[in-house]
Amino acid sequence: MASAAKRYASAFLDVASESKALDEVGADLAQLDRLLRESAEFESFVAHPLIAPEDQVRTLEALFGKGASPLTVKFLSLLAKQDRLADLPDIVKEAMEEWREKMGILTVEVVSAGKFLARQEEALVKKLGERTGKKIELSCLVDESLIGGFRIKIGDRVEDHSLAAKLETFKRNVINA
Repeated sequence: MASAAKRYASAFLDVASESKALDEVGADLAQLDRLLRESAEFESFVAHPLIAPEDQVRTLEALFGKGASPLTVKFLSLLAKQDRLADLPDIVKEAMEEWREKMGILTVEVVSAGKFLARQEEALVKKLGERTGKKIELSCLVDESLIGGFRIKIGDRVEDHSLAAKLETFKRNVINA
């Protein structure tokens, strides 16, 4: 299933790239992702096996016809006609990852003991951008159990600069000494 989603996502983004519509498609993908996460009705609609493809196409055109790029509307219609609309959550996830890669955007998650100030976020984005050579898309979360400091997750790699991690390391060193 994931490989089919990847193929559909890649094909969609290839067409978007050729059509010089990557920015529009990226905005559409973000909207679809948000809609799939926040609307149980929409998620149920795309996954429902008993809705006829023609009805799905009409509904999708009504929902997205004026707000999304024509390329996205055609793509959604194609998925419905090919009975692949149930794969939309996976396709959107794959397409978002590939779109970010094409646009040079790196998603970074920061978990800190307290809320970052705007200037701290800006400084972190600048520093990570210089370090990676990519545009940084930062998401910030708060976890008071870190006591102080922060943890950065870039892809599969985690850098732990929290006080809780330093105390745990100190504790292990004392026990093993």
